[in-house]
Amino acid sequence: MKHWHGATSTTAMTHIAIQEKLNGKSVEWLEKVSDKEYDEAQSASE
Repeated sequence: MKHWHGATSTTAMTHIAIQEKLNGKSVEWLEKVSDKEYDEAQSASE
């Protein structure tokens, strides 16, 4: 499931996750979201 953990364009966020590795890999990082992309998505959802 693709999902997002992070701050907003005006607030900070700290996230700590502990998990096991599966086949030598513990996480798959997806694309970075720019402030512009985030703001556009927020505007579209209002």
